[in-house]
Amino acid sequence: MKTLLRWARPVMIGLLALTAAWVGADGPPAEVSAIEWAGIQEQIEVERHRVVESDRPGMLYRADNPTQRFSTHVGAEDVTITPRGRGEATWELGLRLTAWGAADNLQPVEFAHVTAESNRVEFHRGPLTEWYVNTTTGLEQGFTIEAPPGDDITELVLEMTIEGDLTPELVGGGQAISFQHEDSSTLLTYSTLNAWDATQEPLKARMELAGEGCRLRLVISVEGAAWPLTVDPVFSFEQKIPSPLDPDPLSGRFGFDVDLDGDWLVVGRLVDRGFGTVGAHIYQRVGGAPTGWEHVVYIEPNDHGA
Repeated sequence: MKTLLRWARPVMIGLLALTAAWVGADGPPAEVSAIEWAGIQEQIEVERHRVVESDRPGMLYRADNPTQRFSTHVGAEDVTITPRGRGEATWELGLRLTAWGAADNLQPVEFAHVTAESNRVEFHRGPLTEWYVNTTTGLEQGFTIEAPPGDDITELVLEMTIEGDLTPELVGGGQAISFQHEDSSTLLTYSTLNAWDATQEPLKARMELAGEGCRLRLVISVEGAAWPLTVDPVFSFEQKIPSPLDPDPLSGRFGFDVDLDGDWLVVGRLVDRGFGTVGAHIYQRVGGAPTGWEHVVYIEPNDHGA
């Protein structure tokens, strides 16, 4: 690895010298095919949204989302979302799955076993798995349900408690919830609710708010459904208020510069145009890799190697 970092350092210096110009539009070197380049782009987006160990007390993992400008903190039973951009208003939104079952017979969910891999977190609770995927479009939430929690259930309810500073409002005829700041500005949305059974048959689903807005319910029609079920509201938080100190649109973009040396490829990523900081993704050509290139390491702008 030290040899690799020594080889990459001159490239990094070259990248730093190019912070005044965007060269990504030139595309990859001729030796890298369009299909390989698309695969590399996809891998880098996953790396940018990867789940890492949390440095926040009481939390297990953290997933930063540079595109949406928020961070997700994962606890033993819940998730908490906070802003991460410079100049953002201070707020916090917490969600915890607490109960499921028929509307008139909700049962507490089991204690969760939490796992994380790549840009995905899963809360395993027996036959019910709650999962989150951190992507450029937001934080996607989903549920995989192997079996119903009881007999003769025609409508399945998944109930979550809402905590934090934002006020929820049901919109879109029960198909979305907007989370508003104290000045009534919508900061985040929770939308695109989809559900289907084991045969891919769509299921009717809606959102509800209960307990004076302290509880969020997903209600799914399951009569005649083939189990297991998937409920995917695409928990996509989309910030509607641009920050006055919003980073340059190119910030975080990859392909700022590209350099090829035999079977080694360096792809620069502009991390902060205002401060001229550039990171670099290092790839090695591997015949068996899905894209033909395998991600070796990401060098942070302050990683000086050794």
